[in-house]
Amino acid sequence: MSGDGLVRVPRLATTSATMWVSMVCGVLAVPGVLVWAWLTQARSDAVIGTAGCLLLVLVLVPLVARGHALDTARGELVRILASRPVRRVPWAGAEVATLHNGGGAVQLRVRPPGRAATYLPLAAADLGGERSQDPGFLRLLADEVERWGGHEGVAAVLRAQAEHVAAGGPVLASPLARLHLRHAV
Repeated sequence: MSGDGLVRVPRLATTSATMWVSMVCGVLAVPGVLVWAWLTQARSDAVIGTAGCLLLVLVLVPLVARGHALDTARGELVRILASRPVRRVPWAGAEVATLHNGGGAVQLRVRPPGRAATYLPLAAADLGGERSQDPGFLRLLADEVERWGGHEGVAAVLRAQAEHVAAGGPVLASPLARLHLRHAV
């Protein structure tokens, strides 16, 4: 937590070594092929290769540099891009619910009136392995949702998830998985 009350929302990174190797190979292969083409093809193709490398950087940097934070001082969920707040969503008045994303993950949807929803990762059981947010973050999120938004039901589910994870329970047997994932036990 920083001095301004912002707490970063941890990413639910994959736990699968195979997925990490695949991602690294894919990220390294594209510029490798573009550099090879730039060195071996006609000079007119050098512009295309350079543009391809720049396009890759322009696509990957925002993906890596984005995230969310909880503003505990103002009662807001903050979307961050390159360490700068780009969107603030107040908990008060927002519709808050847990839901399945259709791909093996459970998310918290925060939808302010008349605006697009923002989603936070809570738990997942997919090709990247079984994983959940840590208990401390889930408790903090539950406190913020209840304190600023008055969503006691969602806060109760988040606290139950925190207790399950703290006790070492498997993700597929967790309260969030039982509510939203078809293959939960």
